[in-house]
Amino acid sequence: MKYIKESISILKNRWPEAAMLIGIALALGVLNMNFFTIDKNNASPQPANVFLFLVIMVFFLLFKLGFLSTAHQSKDQHQLPLTLLKEGKRFFWRFVLLGMLYATVYFAVTLVILPFFAPQDIVNSNPEKLVPVFEKVSLIDYIIITLVFMKFILFLPALVIVTDVTVPLSFSLLKHCKLKDAKGLVVFFLIQMAINVIWMLLPDFGIELKYRKILSILPAVVNQCFTLILTVAAIRFVASLDLLYDNENEFESDLTEGEN
Repeated sequence: MKYIKESISILKNRWPEAAMLIGIALALGVLNMNFFTIDKNNASPQPANVFLFLVIMVFFLLFKLGFLSTAHQSKDQHQLPLTLLKEGKRFFWRFVLLGMLYATVYFAVTLVILPFFAPQDIVNSNPEKLVPVFEKVSLIDYIIITLVFMKFILFLPALVIVTDVTVPLSFSLLKHCKLKDAKGLVVFFLIQMAINVIWMLLPDFGIELKYRKILSILPAVVNQCFTLILTVAAIRFVASLDLLYDNENEFESDLTEGEN
């Protein structure tokens, strides 16, 4: 639990920045929830809402990446929001690529398991039955991807931040990150997963939609706190491996071989 404790210490000392990130994440969650709970009289999200969601999401990613980068470089030293934005710009497109890779895997897993829960005859006869089916599929997708790709989810973002390398090269460095050497991170990761699964399995108890939205704030805050702690802890773990020095040697070796 060494790296988890380091992470919590950093977040406690930089609580205003952490609170800002959690607040922006909650705003995104509320907008995202509204997209999937549209009134019958309003069949699709308004373009202005979609644009607002995308803008907030970009700023959130820039702030978060800047926070993670400075958590590696300067640990618990406070940073101005403008500094976080400038620092986050260096990693923005690499994390967009990571997000696209995750979405591709998620979509592929969905295509594989969906036919088992929604045969074609059900899809054609009664499309309304697909709603609960998609809820089950989303849960199963989450469990499968989280467990199978645990190492990738835990360490790839940290490798990109700490070593400042491209996404393909971060995959080659993944061999240096052993789950058995980061047992505290694994336990914390599984606890977060269990909390998310329990929340997804809870019935709505007939509560009105507006109240369900209010009640969803608490688990959303908890999830964001877990995510921040875990991500910073993974960065501290990867930083302890001193991979940057090895990378420079590899680059020099590659350049030397190219010259020969």
